[in-house]
Amino acid sequence: MSLHVLAVAGLLLRVGVQPPAPVPAGRAQVHWRINENNTLFWDNQPYLPVGLRIDGSAGEIDEAKSLGLHDVLVDQSAISGWSATIERLEISGLRYLLSISSLAPSAQGIAVEPEGYRISDIKEERDIDLKIEGATSALVVLALQRDASVQWSKRLNLEGGRLKIKVDPQSTLEHVLLIYPILQDSGEPDFWEGFDRLRDDLLQRAAGLSKAQGCRGLVNPLGQVLQFPNDKPKFVPTSHLFRLELEAHLRHKYATLPTALRAWSLQASDLESFAQMAQLVPLWTSNRGVSQLWNPSSDRMHPCESKRSSAWRDISEVIRNAATRRIERLTASMQRITGVPVVQDWRGWTGPYENPQSTVGIGMNMIGSSPAKWIDSGCRAAASALRASSPVWLLATQIDVVGDKDMGSALADELNDAASLGARGWFISTKSATVKKALSVEANRMSKDLSYAQWKPGALFYPESAMNPAAPMRLTGGKWWLPSPAPGNRIDLGPDFGAYRLEDGSASFFTLWTTSATKRVKLAFTDPKKVSVTTLDGHDPKIKIVKKSIELDLTPSPIVISGTDEVPVPEEAISAEIKTFERLMKLGGEALALSDETFIFKSLQAGVERNPGASFLAMRQLNDRLAARLGNYLWIEAEASRTQNFSETASIAGISNGSGLVMRSRVQAPPEGYHAAYDFTCRRASVMVAWLAMNIHADQVSAVSLKIGDQTLKSLDGPIGLYSQGFGWYRFGELSIPKGTSQVQIHVDAPNGTDIVFDSIVLAPPEFRPDGIRKPIP
Repeated sequence: MSLHVLAVAGLLLRVGVQPPAPVPAGRAQVHWRINENNTLFWDNQPYLPVGLRIDGSAGEIDEAKSLGLHDVLVDQSAISGWSATIERLEISGLRYLLSISSLAPSAQGIAVEPEGYRISDIKEERDIDLKIEGATSALVVLALQRDASVQWSKRLNLEGGRLKIKVDPQSTLEHVLLIYPILQDSGEPDFWEGFDRLRDDLLQRAAGLSKAQGCRGLVNPLGQVLQFPNDKPKFVPTSHLFRLELEAHLRHKYATLPTALRAWSLQASDLESFAQMAQLVPLWTSNRGVSQLWNPSSDRMHPCESKRSSAWRDISEVIRNAATRRIERLTASMQRITGVPVVQDWRGWTGPYENPQSTVGIGMNMIGSSPAKWIDSGCRAAASALRASSPVWLLATQIDVVGDKDMGSALADELNDAASLGARGWFISTKSATVKKALSVEANRMSKDLSYAQWKPGALFYPESAMNPAAPMRLTGGKWWLPSPAPGNRIDLGPDFGAYRLEDGSASFFTLWTTSATKRVKLAFTDPKKVSVTTLDGHDPKIKIVKKSIELDLTPSPIVISGTDEVPVPEEAISAEIKTFERLMKLGGEALALSDETFIFKSLQAGVERNPGASFLAMRQLNDRLAARLGNYLWIEAEASRTQNFSETASIAGISNGSGLVMRSRVQAPPEGYHAAYDFTCRRASVMVAWLAMNIHADQVSAVSLKIGDQTLKSLDGPIGLYSQGFGWYRFGELSIPKGTSQVQIHVDAPNGTDIVFDSIVLAPPEFRPDGIRKPIP
């Protein structure tokens, strides 16, 4: 292909027109397709590669060949060495996929993270000296801590990323210094100028791939993407092309400038065009920051009503649309030019593979030191493939194997797990000679088993927030239980049942199961005739409609209930809740018997027939409150601290009380560190075990400590009782707590880059074992 044709192709892509597909030269016309079971067919034959993931060196290519393998996945830089690597691979006779291992182009922009780039509790003159890696300049804002009113703002140049400033609050009121650095962020892909340069480079290299006989695909055409844009951005690109797209978006969406200004809650009379408006950067996130928009071109600040402003929604829409549109165009162009499929490793629920019109395959990484971790790391990629509206190639691009003992059996199990999840290609990442030898045996077995092309797994999806009791695992009927980005919630029916609701348009449903043996249950509904019940394996649950209820056989395998908005509640669970209240009444004595709680509970009990689901859930919440008051444990919500210097509180589905306390550090910690304090009262001196529920990376656990009186505790083990999206319980040890009022503090010695969410602190007797957000009943 001539350079002139490539240049024209690049220009057409810039303006949004697809260039005509050149016919690959040097290779017979190859037709590939993805069948309904997500298997790649090459020349009308199933392609089921089993091989090694290698770096493309001559030694590794030769080793793969000597092992008798036929397929490899090669990590290759996007900017150099393609020709030599392809030549070596072609000579070897191996089939191969090329994975671009270099980082995707990083965007230049303004980081808007006032919860992380902040120095709080400034009450007197103070010298600030901070290192912000990669920052060239920054807007700094001094605001009152109590109401976020701006005292002053200024833009500073940062030499070598160093911010030096003397801050004088000129009053004893507490102030906070907010920093908005301008930098290049490796976590934010550049879908504008950087993307154009990468695309042109790839199109040139694609011409060479069209002649390659052994090439079977491209993986990660953008390079390694840490995350794709979501609906809550904290970064505003400074790209000229981004600003032009934002301007066009505002003009199209609002038509007139006054309408756009009202949508952004701006009263700025000096903004005279959509172009000026597209320069503005919001200086707030959900709970932190100031209600101002900043123009980096003029350094002017524009007050607005941040709670009503649609500024972030518009910016987010432009970024996400640009990412989706450009990736899809690049994918389509690369597939036409090279004649091979394109695969993108799964990197979150907002990746291009979630676009209904996407033609990109999905790469599944199975990483970890145990089968449970392998499945957890790969299950979301499998879920995206099974949720897709059209066939998509699901390829296990990286399977880690740990250890050498009984390797043949362990490797077979892991490959079978990946296949069971729907993978139709498998590449092992290992340096072990034992693993490689075992792989050659498994590759010979699996690549000949064409039955994989004839089926794909079914799936029952659960919302991420319903993790515990739901979990990624095999179910009856050849189905997998898999997470989904769809909204929904866990439904707590007590220890004998599991349930959740998933709301995904026409696919909305309830799921219910028993945590013990199969039992006959009666589900209360106001209109049971509207209810539809489906079992996963097609067995007959022996349904019988009795007045305002449905009787059926409930098993440990979930059933799906649809056609109703009523929460399905077993009458057994209602009876158990009534008995729990009676037990609590005995514990509480006469004072509780005459309390408002008793009156409220009796009213809810009387309302069960009219609205069984809502009445039951309210009864359970009331019992939880009474149990916390009467029980021999203390359950403290992390976000309830009135004395803390953490980043923010945030609403998070599926955790206790629906919110948590966030520690997000982007600058060095204050001299006193980060802390949150909680006062509590113990009715009697007790020996208790301290537990802390949090979402934290393993290498940051050591930075967290609990302090109670003069005792400082570090995490001893965990996480256990996993729930929601990455939360788990950590045991901090046993201690003696005196009668009366005491204080517990969370301390974090946070280095830059710390991200932790704290959910709850529990002080409980030694026999207590946490289980998600279920509170114990005394």
